[in-house]
Amino acid sequence: MYKFIRYILFFLFIFTLPISYSDSLKIGSVTGLAIPRFVVIKSKDTNMRSGPGVNYPNKINYKCIFMPVEVQEEFENWRLVRDIDGNEGWIHEAMLDGRRYVQIISSKTLDQNNKEVLIFRLPNPQSKPIVRVEVGTIGKLIQCQNEWCQISFGRAYKGWIPKNKLWGVYSNE
Repeated sequence: MYKFIRYILFFLFIFTLPISYSDSLKIGSVTGLAIPRFVVIKSKDTNMRSGPGVNYPNKINYKCIFMPVEVQEEFENWRLVRDIDGNEGWIHEAMLDGRRYVQIISSKTLDQNNKEVLIFRLPNPQSKPIVRVEVGTIGKLIQCQNEWCQISFGRAYKGWIPKNKLWGVYSNE
């Protein structure tokens, strides 16, 4: 009898494990990609709408290419996204791209009057700074290691910045 109960408990554990694990993961119903995830706006004339369709009114018209936004939900060809300012609305998938770009922000530990952030040669605050970048600047994400990410600004500059000074990347990447 004892073995029988152990087998039942074992099978219950095995069969409920995938269910409880999958509840903690959210996968897009349309794309099968993780939600939330970061994407970028790929057009200089992109509308954020109040609902998933062209019949819904515009909330915001974005004029900035490669601006990162966070996908919150999917519905057919529409994505519910959130921008750096917390605005949420629906953007058509044709206006979004999966390439990774980030936007420079000031970290909470910095003086709020500080409008520039240093980009370093190596992922270390003691390494040589290579350029100062204004808060709000968008750069291409190359890679992340621990608390640092390497980004580039066109062909001119490529360097490292702490993750906490970036919008468009998660702390666990």
